Amino acid sequence: MLRAAAATHLRRHVITQRRRIATPEAIRAVAVDASGSLRQREVDLATLRKTTGAPLRDLLNLDIGERTRQRRACVLPRDKAVLLQLGGLTAVINADEALFFDNGGEERPRAALRRIGASVEFAFQHYKAPAFELAVLEAVLAEVSSSFQRRRDLYEPVVQKQLREASCEFDGFGVDGLHRLSAFDGALMSFEAETRQALQVLDELLASDEDMLGLLLSERRAGTSVDPERHGVVELLLEAYRRRLSAVAGDVA
Repeated sequence: MLRAAAATHLRRHVITQRRRIATPEAIRAVAVDASGSLRQREVDLATLRKTTGAPLRDLLNLDIGERTRQRRACVLPRDKAVLLQLGGLTAVINADEALFFDNGGEERPRAALRRIGASVEFAFQHYKAPAFELAVLEAVLAEVSSSFQRRRDLYEPVVQKQLREASCEFDGFGVDGLHRLSAFDGALMSFEAETRQALQVLDELLASDEDMLGLLLSERRAGTSVDPERHGVVELLLEAYRRRLSAVAGDVA
């Protein structure tokens, strides 16, 4: 029975995705350029496939425009773009424009986009950013790291309070207290898993010089071969934010 139900669900999913491909469905996005300005855009999967050079399966795996709570974290260098899904943000980053998808109209990502736009603008106005795509990637990593740090700082005093009450008044702590601790434990486990996923994405990039060079879209678009030593620029960026995420993961564990 379970296998039959799973097979039915899979068939429905395949049919739905085929319909999305066959019918140019408009997908809402927010475009960010080097000025940091945010503009509403509508695109479809066929256009994204053409402008990114990415396989269709990669675009579908991004859950673009879907109300999906658990999204697979990734940063994928592709032919003409970088596909990114990290910390609740989903984006296709080109050499001169980044498209962020609202994934159900959540407010937090929209507020995050305003901060990302301001960071990109600052990068080009106040110091010479090495490339647009790296400015966007750094802004996204900064936003995700800060978001995780804020969540850790919110959880910490509440959990410490519950633990103090449990240790000082164990006999009178009661079932309600245990339920609260259990709820916090579940939330922390989910948070730790999300942080570990982000860390794994950075670790996989750092382990591959080819992938790090693949993030240099502007240099690859110029038509000349990219100096293999240029991966060092990306490596320094990734290492800095890996340390921040690792510190958060260590505090939560």
